[in-house]
Amino acid sequence: MTGVQTCALPIYQKPDATQQDHDAYTDRVAAAINATGEAYFTNTTWRGTRCMRVSVSSWRTTANDVDRAAAAAAAVLRRSATAH
Repeated sequence: MTGVQTCALPIYQKPDATQQDHDAYTDRVAAAINATGEAYFTNTTWRGTRCMRVSVSSWRTTANDVDRAAAAAAAVLRRSATAH
């Protein structure tokens, strides 16, 4: 894999939540993904919306690494959805 690939993901909790609720939820999701050790996500605010960001730029990163990061994010989001 060459170059830098970045993805910003806005994560929404529920339709009746405030923007502050959405922002806090996004921060908690990123922290939970990071706690798995499979990926490192950071948070950013893009166009007024809190987002999670992951950047893959190492020539040593494989498709399997990306798959593991995506699986970790999906697992955290599934657990989070069932907790509400």
